[in-house]
Amino acid sequence: MPVQAGYFFLLDDYAIFANDVQSLQDFSAHYFSEKTLSKKLNFISLAENLSSESNILLYSNIEQSENLIKNFLTVSYEKQAEKNKGIFEKFDGFAIQLSTDNNNLFYTNVFLNYNPVTKKENSTIWETRLDTTVSTQPTLVTNHYTMGKEIVVQDEGNEIYLISGTGKILWKKILSEKIISGITQVDALKNNKLQMVFNTESYIYIIDRNGKDLPGFPVKLKAPATNSIAVFDYDKNKNYRMLISCNDLRVYNYEISGLPVKGWEFEKLKNQMKTPFHYLSLDGKDYLIGIDAGGNIYISERNGKKRIDLKTKMFISKNNDFFVDPGKNINKTRLVATDLSGNIIRLYMNGNIENIKIDDFTENHFFSFRDITGDQSAEYIFADNNKLSVYSQEKLRYPFFDQTFESKLLHSPLFFEFRENKKKTGISVNEPDQLFLFDENGKIEEGFPLYGTTPFCIGEINNDGVKYLITGTGKNIYAYLLK
Repeated sequence: MPVQAGYFFLLDDYAIFANDVQSLQDFSAHYFSEKTLSKKLNFISLAENLSSESNILLYSNIEQSENLIKNFLTVSYEKQAEKNKGIFEKFDGFAIQLSTDNNNLFYTNVFLNYNPVTKKENSTIWETRLDTTVSTQPTLVTNHYTMGKEIVVQDEGNEIYLISGTGKILWKKILSEKIISGITQVDALKNNKLQMVFNTESYIYIIDRNGKDLPGFPVKLKAPATNSIAVFDYDKNKNYRMLISCNDLRVYNYEISGLPVKGWEFEKLKNQMKTPFHYLSLDGKDYLIGIDAGGNIYISERNGKKRIDLKTKMFISKNNDFFVDPGKNINKTRLVATDLSGNIIRLYMNGNIENIKIDDFTENHFFSFRDITGDQSAEYIFADNNKLSVYSQEKLRYPFFDQTFESKLLHSPLFFEFRENKKKTGISVNEPDQLFLFDENGKIEEGFPLYGTTPFCIGEINNDGVKYLITGTGKNIYAYLLK
């Protein structure tokens, strides 16, 4: 049969053929990130029992071949296999070799490897190809009919996709610009159906699960947006408010209908605002909190009128947001951030400020303030160059844990909560493209690193306790089953 593939490249002693350049790039990325069979620990162990040469080699990872094996079983044997699934999972490999020699003799070698303490390996359950390169972090959204999860992502062509939990593209829609915010789901019509809210530089969008704009959207902004839209439901009654700042130094407040909120009286900004607004409810009072690029702090009521007039400035590092750490009362409440040098800033609502130097960080560092250990106390998390460091509030001199990687970290740390209140921290590393997940003690989760480039999301797609990790590389979206 003639080879149809029109593209190839040479790798060691092999010629690799493919139908398009992207497939060759994907293969190359897998190879150089060592995502190959020869690097799998289970296969390495099994290969010690195989001949180094054979005419035909058939190998199966039994744990990952459940659906394939079922195709060769009768109904009765299939039921037996399902009943004894736990036993099958203890066999981590099956191989059969067929060989011949110059004497026309044929040899068969069959090996089945039993390993009850096999190291688990996370693997992709599906891969979906987009039209162009993935440009945003995949986001899990809820399907209001099934209550399962689906994936939203945008590519370099500004096309957004809704992808099912099985990897099927449900729809795609071209936008005029890149999304610059997260994606928030709302019940805009109060009918238990969910829509997605996000913004680009010029527009606010609300899109339903069929990819259709809600009436009145997209809303054209009066000037280019400088921050991400913040969506608030103050009284949990679905009377949403959407706050966004623009480069005309104005803060705009919209109803979920897309109309401006009447009576909004927020003061004109002194500088552009890069970070989104935060909302705090404490002692029966509401606080809308924002910080502009000049360090000026704005704290208002729901209607935009000034609630607290803080004269103290807070200059925030360029890659990061600030965090609100609620106290027993408003004077004990503080804003937490880092400056350009990575020094921790803690500004109390009474104007008192604390500056704490932990270590030397570059101005490009990433910072987060989260409880990642489950002890009800937030930690200081830094990602800078090729190092991830976590410090507790009580012991700042030495990190609770730190991890050095081969190359630069791509983004701010990611945070996930598993069942039984288990906390996990994620990070992406560049060259090779690897994803890491750490437990609450700073230990790398079994089965990691995984292959991927973009920041990733983790969640239960089918609400069955099974977690999936979704990431992107090149034009592909990968879904990993976490075991």
